[in-house]
Amino acid sequence: FVFGAFMAVDELSHHIDSPDDRVLRVYKRFDAFVGRICEGLERSGELDRSIVGVISDHGMTPVDRHLELTTFCEERGLKTFAYPRIYRHWRNAECAVMVSGNAMAHLYLRRSETWGLAHSHDDLSTAQREFLGSLAEREEVDFLALRETGGAVRVLNRTGHAIVRRNGTGISYTPVDA
Repeated sequence: FVFGAFMAVDELSHHIDSPDDRVLRVYKRFDAFVGRICEGLERSGELDRSIVGVISDHGMTPVDRHLELTTFCEERGLKTFAYPRIYRHWRNAECAVMVSGNAMAHLYLRRSETWGLAHSHDDLSTAQREFLGSLAEREEVDFLALRETGGAVRVLNRTGHAIVRRNGTGISYTPVDA
């Protein structure tokens, strides 16, 4: 099993439209690379027993608002565990950034000295709350969702906070003071 991340098409298409000649050249180089892999598998007699899959994380649309979340965390003094630098701070990280495509990321903050305890909004330190507040103020961030005690979710963004919870008939949404 081999997993390879080829970032050139992804990175370029965040900044320029995918029909651009520069993006098409990178696609052609990638296509040629996959072709060489298949030729090597065929020469070794392994092609018929192999699966070569190519997947993508988004629809190749330009991104006009982008926040490098790892950089944001590190600029605020947090030792951050994140891809692709997975060995940096992996033993002493204070937060972990798990990006999921262009529109979502999971941000985990270490609680005390362990990662094993789940956070709720009430468990956050003052510094963690201030950090998340500064993140919620960013133009690139539509909203943050944090676990609340009792299974509810606190939603926050530039315009305020609310609590979302399941009730007997569906979902309730209650605006709250920050």
